Amino acid sequence: PILAGALIVPVVEDAAALGDFIDHCSYPPSGRRGVGLVRANLWGGDFEDYVRTFEPAIIAQIETAVGVANAGAIAALPEVDALFLGPYDLSASLGAPGDFDTPAFKEAIETVRAACRKHGKAEGIHQVEPDLAKLEARVKEGFCLLAYGTDLIAIRHAFRGLSKFTDRRAVSAGT
Repeated sequence: PILAGALIVPVVEDAAALGDFIDHCSYPPSGRRGVGLVRANLWGGDFEDYVRTFEPAIIAQIETAVGVANAGAIAALPEVDALFLGPYDLSASLGAPGDFDTPAFKEAIETVRAACRKHGKAEGIHQVEPDLAKLEARVKEGFCLLAYGTDLIAIRHAFRGLSKFTDRRAVSAGT
């Protein structure tokens, strides 16, 4: 059994540093990952096959202006399967936290997407707001690796409008 079929590597800014990390994800002779008897290879019961076939998908998360600037070199690494955009951290790195409409943010997104297309890598993004129209738009744009919402944001959206019932003055006044 494979316990982790993919690794999302956060805050990737440098192809060489990511390459070094990737070396530790593969077993010898292609990498430098330590070998041992672990749950994933059934405590040695499936050791040879597991070591021979284990090859996790590597997803580089681009969350900073530096990562955007180096997206081409990161996407050029043969072991990288996808680049995944973290919009909140990226927007903060670009000087406008949470603002996804700035020209700098839109340009950064296109730079990363162009690197993906050039190197044949999957394009990913976190669509944080649970808005189906925005999710559909991302799919139409060509994103094929999507994280959709978060548990807390989904709960916040589900209970939107209930704040009037949490104001003690309004409840005690019978409004």
